[in-house]
Amino acid sequence: MIPIRRLALAAIVLNIALIAIRVLSYRQLLAMPGSVLFIAKPLIVLAVYFAVVMWMTSVSGDRAVALSIGTSFGLVTAAVQIIHLFIESFVPTEELVTGITALVFMVGTFLLWTVAGYVAGRRGASVGAAATAGSWAAIVCMLILVAVGLALSFVPIPSVSYVSTWSDFRESGWKDATAFGIANTFGSAYSHLLVGPIVGAITGAIGGLIGKPRSNSLKETPR
Repeated sequence: MIPIRRLALAAIVLNIALIAIRVLSYRQLLAMPGSVLFIAKPLIVLAVYFAVVMWMTSVSGDRAVALSIGTSFGLVTAAVQIIHLFIESFVPTEELVTGITALVFMVGTFLLWTVAGYVAGRRGASVGAAATAGSWAAIVCMLILVAVGLALSFVPIPSVSYVSTWSDFRESGWKDATAFGIANTFGSAYSHLLVGPIVGAITGAIGGLIGKPRSNSLKETPR
């Protein structure tokens, strides 16, 4: 459990550091209306993650098995989502193709979290532990994905010229497209960190129900 805890805590610290460095490297962001909320929300969720990680890695039994399985599937789905992030960031496509690609990667990720719960169920874990496996896979995935997304904001990705064409930017009242792009990255980080573990728990529980061994209720009749 200790290596799993260290991996998760290191990812949390990395994300907090990336947010802090990005804000300090572009302090004009702080002058934009409502910018503090964009910064605070992912930091609050990361603080919750810290507490959740400490709690989830403090016991053994079914949960230890679930976390081990979840870590493996979390790393796999993080790789899947990073591939999608790079395609979205660097490969220009039509809007329809972009939407279909996003849907395919999203469904694929959810299915893998379901498989994490299924594997936990097949190993005799309870449905609750299977939900933990899916949720933990999502936690690991999102921590890594968000860190990569935050790192890309230093490039910056998306470009300032592209951000300036967004209707959200024009309607926001902000005058700084760079600041809006950073805030948008923070907002995306917040939503991914918040929603990911919830979806992971649901899909993991479904996988656990499917994978749970069925006891044979038919008894042999005496001859």
